[in-house]
Amino acid sequence: MEQKIFSCIESRIKNNNQYYSRFYLGPFSHNKIITYSNTLRRTLLSDLNSINVVAINLFGTKHEYSSLFGVKESVLDILLNIKQLAFISHNYIMKTASYFAFLRKSGNNIIRAKDIVLPNIIKCVNNNHYIATLSNNGELIMKLLLSSKSDHTMSLSLNYEFDSLLAYQTSFLLRNTDFLLSIDSNFSSVNKVNYTIINNDELENFSNYLLLEIWTNGSILPRFALQNSLQTLSELFLSFYDTSSLFSFFNYPNHLLKNFVSQTLNKTSFIKKNFFNQDILMSQDNYDSDTAFLIDNLNISLQLKFLLKRHGILTFTDLIKIKKAWLVQYCNVSKKSLQDLQKSLLRYNIYLKD
Repeated sequence: MEQKIFSCIESRIKNNNQYYSRFYLGPFSHNKIITYSNTLRRTLLSDLNSINVVAINLFGTKHEYSSLFGVKESVLDILLNIKQLAFISHNYIMKTASYFAFLRKSGNNIIRAKDIVLPNIIKCVNNNHYIATLSNNGELIMKLLLSSKSDHTMSLSLNYEFDSLLAYQTSFLLRNTDFLLSIDSNFSSVNKVNYTIINNDELENFSNYLLLEIWTNGSILPRFALQNSLQTLSELFLSFYDTSSLFSFFNYPNHLLKNFVSQTLNKTSFIKKNFFNQDILMSQDNYDSDTAFLIDNLNISLQLKFLLKRHGILTFTDLIKIKKAWLVQYCNVSKKSLQDLQKSLLRYNIYLKD
């Protein structure tokens, strides 16, 4: 098997809103390199993990074509400036939840992103980003709605699904706030992707290498964006690959076919191990082996974690010893919560007992 190369040969921060990295990957077959490159590029550009402002409640105005007394910019200019803001959060934030931010300034001031009051788990990528300028008698008061989901439909009657107890606390404010000014935010964390195919022709050994360049908006490092894209592609295509049907061929006396199937299964398990356990490998730098496998690291609701801890289930080892029926009957775990729990465990290649 030919040795594969995966290397970051250059990485730099151009400014707060632009990170750049260049990667060297290969070798690839000469008749497949274009297909692989285009697929990886499109997957990177469709990375929608950025947190942006999706709606604003601006005091003193009801539409974007008005102006505010004592404010240099029009409402439309303010919306365009806020649209360029990008935010980052901790790893444990619930991606399906919405969060609020507030801004209130008056007097002779230049308003920047650092003046926005944000939740503790969220911070702005560029705190010096310009928003507006106020005169002596000017005042700007607004409430901002932040989200990371690109399929939010903003209307006067907002309807959201919340996955955590923290989101439940903001649901009242969300239902009782009229966000009349919606923003068509760009949730893509990758701004640009460019690739170059390098041919390496050495006598009979012909192979191609991929030189991949990635620019991000500062909310994610290019190497993490590439890792997420590779994991997404692996999970997508492995979901269509059913290895259980291959065991039926073991009844045949063909040893060559048996060896081929065994090698295929080994390769499949190798891919799952390397791409599905990235969270565990990345967390080993900051956590020891005990804390890395606590249920606190699972992407499940706080209510479900509370139910599990109340019955003494604290680690992954405790979970794999318990059957699904026991969780439903004695822990009062709903079917949807059970599905979310199993989905989170699949990232660690762990399955619950039936």
